[in-house]
Amino acid sequence: MTQVTARLYKQGDKVWRDFKAELITRYENAAILDISESEAFSKIEKQEFNNTMSISRLRKSQYG
Repeated sequence: MTQVTARLYKQGDKVWRDFKAELITRYENAAILDISESEAFSKIEKQEFNNTMSISRLRKSQYG
């Protein structure tokens, strides 16, 4: 898989910035990421997200 850097992700009052994750699927302006190996998320957060998350508003430089 390809490693990408997500610049910003917001969920409720939590914000994660500049975290690395593995790209699962890429769409035109969105992607599904595997966060299971990411150090930015706690074990509980990974479980809540089911080790994946969808990101929108991607720029080409963010996913190669």
